[in-house]
Amino acid sequence: MTPYFSQIMTEKRFHLLLKFLHFADNSKFDPDQHQKKLYKIQPILNHLKSKFSSIYTPEQCICVESLLFWKGQLCWIQYIPSNQSRFGVKIYKRCESSTGYVWNFIVYTGMDTIYGQRHPGEQISSRIVLEVAHDLFDRGYCLYLDNWYTSPNLVDTLCTRKTDVVGTMRTNRKKFPDFVKRARLKKGETVAAFHKKQMIMKWKDKRDVTLISTFHDDSMENVTRQGVIQKPSVILDYNKNTGGVDRNDGQLQSYKLAQERLKKYYQKMFRYLLDVVRLNAFIIYKKGGSICMLDFLLTLAESLSSMAGVVEPATRGRPSKSPKPSRLLGCCFPDMVPGTSKKKPIRRCVVFWANGKRKVIILVF
Repeated sequence: MTPYFSQIMTEKRFHLLLKFLHFADNSKFDPDQHQKKLYKIQPILNHLKSKFSSIYTPEQCICVESLLFWKGQLCWIQYIPSNQSRFGVKIYKRCESSTGYVWNFIVYTGMDTIYGQRHPGEQISSRIVLEVAHDLFDRGYCLYLDNWYTSPNLVDTLCTRKTDVVGTMRTNRKKFPDFVKRARLKKGETVAAFHKKQMIMKWKDKRDVTLISTFHDDSMENVTRQGVIQKPSVILDYNKNTGGVDRNDGQLQSYKLAQERLKKYYQKMFRYLLDVVRLNAFIIYKKGGSICMLDFLLTLAESLSSMAGVVEPATRGRPSKSPKPSRLLGCCFPDMVPGTSKKKPIRRCVVFWANGKRKVIILVF
């Protein structure tokens, strides 16, 4: 174990803080005024929602759902067999398509989920979209949705708020054109229906794919993939902008704080939210230049440790016995040493040497 961590906090204090980590005063809980299931984490949820939406203005956005893995005793756990984790807490998120920035979110807790009071007459899937995107209405944004959210009624509502929509759609939705539903197509063929700003298209690939758009037509584009084939423009645009789903989930899995096994759900959710904070901060920081996630986290660790009053080790003389966070990249934590005239310069590993071990590491430049 490197001695750097003990300079910031002792192991006993670290475990003590984790044991008593709490975010709400249980003595002030009122079941008539507070949401019961999320009361222990609600202050954090409210704070992060306001911060995410106030410090950054997203580009084109997409509404997605994520599953926070959890198999403990919770009455609102969801089972989604298509997800890798399958069991967990469902979170509806509004992300930026190009970067995966989380702009707003809703935690699903079953029948008592709070979807907001702005659109009480809409069905649940529409209320989720209208709630998480409410602050960006009347500003010319475009939403990319999957078939669970999309319906002609929702698209009409969004069009009245100057918001475009592109998304896949199920054929059993109300107001879906009958002749499009009944059409039997061969591979590569399309059929489309138009109503006001809506364009509903069915395209035959390996199976029928149905989409709706408010600013596309039924034009086709050539795509080079094992030869030249034609695809609808709306399909290409949808595939391009829904990449934020995989981008967001993939970046959250890298260097995650949320451990697989925790006894308290609100601590697991808190660590997941810290991962979301880390991702959003990285996206904003990257706007000013090119930096990888690992370098950003190391810079963040050094900055936070300096705020805690940790003195950086001196750089003169022999290597210090207190390595920097940037050295925590291997089993021996080697640091760069200046080149010498020797072909194979040898330096002792400061971590092993401090622990009374005579293991050495060879660094060749």
